[in-house]
Amino acid sequence: RSRCRKTRATMLTAGSLFITLAMLVRLAKHRARLAAQLCDSKTADARMLHSLKETKARLGLRASVRLCVSPLNTSPALCGLLRPSLVLPAALANELSDAQLRVVFLHELLHLRRLDHWVRVMQSLLQALFWWNPLLWFANGRICRLREEAVDDAVMQELNERSDDYLRT
Repeated sequence: RSRCRKTRATMLTAGSLFITLAMLVRLAKHRARLAAQLCDSKTADARMLHSLKETKARLGLRASVRLCVSPLNTSPALCGLLRPSLVLPAALANELSDAQLRVVFLHELLHLRRLDHWVRVMQSLLQALFWWNPLLWFANGRICRLREEAVDDAVMQELNERSDDYLRT
């Protein structure tokens, strides 16, 4: 009977480790595929690059940020850890005025300044390791919403009297 319990415990542990490894592999593949799809794009035009440079200067960011204009219909996003890329969907890029473009860049660059991309990776790793914990899934969802709200508040403070630009964009 004792041997049966040890075998069952070993099987449960092995199964749990297998699921954890599978989730980590899936996470890595998904991130790599997503980054490749989003950044497999045409280059940004001079207007966009100038707006990005102005926004980086306004925030005092020295980090190198690649600007990708993606053919995919996504929302603007920051991708990559060591060499971040700001991904802007082509349809949106063509619609935005210079002021609106700077507001979008401001939002994404504030994520970079706050190191939100690193926090997101840590959340993903914790979720892969503790996949069985429903509280962690709930907390991760809440953290993502709070992160966006914090950046929205920071954008509003940064724009000060021109915060209406952000609301319209």
